[in-house]
Amino acid sequence: MTQFVATAERLELADLFPRLKDRRLRRRVVDLVKAMVDDEPTAAVS
Repeated sequence: MTQFVATAERLELADLFPRLKDRRLRRRVVDLVKAMVDDEPTAAVS
């Protein structure tokens, strides 16, 4: 989590996500990201 907080992607998502006015769409975005993470192979932490 700490690595994500310090990224440019986090800043971009933090700026864009609240602009989604439709609550259902925000939920779908969260569900999409969760599904993408679930499909990713577990990476070794170095």
